[in-house]
Amino acid sequence: MQNKSHIKKGLTVAAILIIFNIITQFTKTNFDEWTTFVFAAIVVIGVALSAFLYSKESNENLNFSTLFGYGFKTAAVVACIYFVYTILAVYVFFPGFVEEKLKRGIEEAKKQGAFDEKNMKENAQALEGLGRKIIVYTHLAGSIMGTLFLGVIGSLVGAVTAPKKPQQQN
Repeated sequence: MQNKSHIKKGLTVAAILIIFNIITQFTKTNFDEWTTFVFAAIVVIGVALSAFLYSKESNENLNFSTLFGYGFKTAAVVACIYFVYTILAVYVFFPGFVEEKLKRGIEEAKKQGAFDEKNMKENAQALEGLGRKIIVYTHLAGSIMGTLFLGVIGSLVGAVTAPKKPQQQN
């Protein structure tokens, strides 16, 4: 029977990410730069720890590729669960997130001089509609691709650092 503990570990890491995101949403710190680093650390450490624990559970009788595959399966579970949460967060739980991000983007563009007031007023509705779509799509794509990319890093770290004593075949 195949070991399914990667699902439990992936669900645990995803739950930690979701709780972290909810906390940052309610404390209005979700746009702070440090939250990106904490998110990345949670994914990398969580996936690496899952591969490390799997090695321990298997009496260190695994090779690099098995541990990397296990870590990546854990990362895939995390990415799937977090992607579903991101869809719900954007459309149901925190719909104001898109508006706030759009407002911050417009303010940043004004600071950089990308738009003047006349140009902004003429194209405001078109820019807001297009900007809203771009923000939603990049946020959704970033949630799955970013989590998978960080999961690959965590899988590599876990596979390298986990104790290994694979038995020799005769």
